[in-house]
Amino acid sequence: MFAKLRNPLLAALLCLSSFSVFAGDITQVKGTKALINLGGEPASPGSEFFGIDGAGKKKAILRVTQVKNDRAIAEIIKGVAQVGMGIQSKAPSAGSSQNATTSSAPTSAPVTSPAPSVADPSAPEASAHSSRPKGFLGKFLGHGSALGIDLGVAQDTMTLTAKRVVNSATYSQDVTMNGNSFNLMGFYDFDATPWFSIELRAGIENFTTTGSVSQLNAPVCTDSTSCTVNFMYLAGEGMAKFNFIHSRSRYWVGAGGAFLLVASKSSSVANLDTTNATNQMILLGAGGDIALGKGATFIPFMLEYGLFPGSSSVKATAINLRAGYGWRY
Repeated sequence: MFAKLRNPLLAALLCLSSFSVFAGDITQVKGTKALINLGGEPASPGSEFFGIDGAGKKKAILRVTQVKNDRAIAEIIKGVAQVGMGIQSKAPSAGSSQNATTSSAPTSAPVTSPAPSVADPSAPEASAHSSRPKGFLGKFLGHGSALGIDLGVAQDTMTLTAKRVVNSATYSQDVTMNGNSFNLMGFYDFDATPWFSIELRAGIENFTTTGSVSQLNAPVCTDSTSCTVNFMYLAGEGMAKFNFIHSRSRYWVGAGGAFLLVASKSSSVANLDTTNATNQMILLGAGGDIALGKGATFIPFMLEYGLFPGSSSVKATAINLRAGYGWRY
């Protein structure tokens, strides 16, 4: 065939195209679902395909859940699928083998007859989450987003110079206070890209510390050797997360901030100013989302360091360990 072609480059291109095995490709990826152009490849619910990158390497395994005409919706059950990848059947069809050995024999294209209830895969509603909310809430809970709750325990620390003047006498002592507190947060997580996510949280954050001073300097803590500082905040927090591992389970590092509205407070340190109704916190964290089974639920966990902007005489920090339960859409 190629002997008659005098242009060797054209002959090489025709040769390569004749050996291509990737009839179809991946046209759309949303969360753990992919839309496939089958390219004439036979498929039915339960059929499995490899996702093949440009170098011919197998990068993902997809299982078909719905088929209509020459398109299919598939669940990404392993690896990372991307738009533009070719597809290759995990189990070559008998029809393909027959065509390879008896190319002159007439063959009929495989026909897949979807059930009447199967929607067109190109329609926006066709997905494993077709029953998710519509309207504004449906857009808010778009593919690649998640909702959940988490509980946390924090190690709180405050260091300051406690000082008080009584009858012209000045009492002063450096105090380090520590304590444990608990928090409850709800979160919304949005995937801007597979590598980058934004998480928003809202809930209750507590800050609880206790320390002690000498009997001589008891006036600095309202005439007690025990000093306490307690706050309960209504918190709104945001964190940008870099997903250095992103599959069904993911692991990340991130940074962000918190806006804190004081709900209740108490302090026995005489010179600690507690008149502000708000506070802020700088956040650094690392964690992950552990997928549960083959569903969309997961267990989020994180270790977070929070720094309260203070002054030269007051420093406050909190180390939070959080874990909870989430649903990915």
